[in-house]
Amino acid sequence: MIDYHSHILPGIDDGSRDLEQSIKMARVACGLGFTKIVATPHYEEGMTEYYFPRYPEMIREEVERLNNTLLKEGIGIEIYPGSEVMLSPNVIEQYEKGKMITFGDQGTHLLVELPLNFQPLWVDDVIYELRLRGITPILAHPERYIYWQNRLEKIEEYINKGVQLQLNLGSLAGKYGKRVQKTAERINKELKIDYYGSDAHTEKGYEILSKLENFNT
Repeated sequence: MIDYHSHILPGIDDGSRDLEQSIKMARVACGLGFTKIVATPHYEEGMTEYYFPRYPEMIREEVERLNNTLLKEGIGIEIYPGSEVMLSPNVIEQYEKGKMITFGDQGTHLLVELPLNFQPLWVDDVIYELRLRGITPILAHPERYIYWQNRLEKIEEYINKGVQLQLNLGSLAGKYGKRVQKTAERINKELKIDYYGSDAHTEKGYEILSKLENFNT
């Protein structure tokens, strides 16, 4: 199985604090049946450049280091580079400057997120510009956006505009509360999910998935 959304890289964002914790996360994930993980550390315009001016290079280096470590530890998981990009009006400019990493560093898909509590007016324009450049936006955890929880038709509108969906498995397990869980269940049943991810920031983000009777990523 593949985990398409994880904060397993150490010391880059609010995910794994160090290499030791990354190893713990990988062990738990492996025990659940995962064999591949796309590492998606947060990218937020301005803040990321300030703290990590070599953000893309750093991700690639940390992925290589973690893969080498997991191989030595005998943990059967391979890590792939990526990022989780907070959409902003300037994302296109930052993308063209190579400031972020696409899914698997393949240059075709980009995991993006929105503010949880409000939908900015410029979202449609940015998505259109990404599509114009041959990039397919993958919307992270649509079930968590308050403004869409009772309006799945709005999410479907974005699907029709070429946006793909990534659902958090933790949402299905109740990690974010009942409302998000019920929304996730509805989205999983009624809409097309292209990717599933743990959105794990620590080993607990994987451990909670054991509550699910079954899942298939």
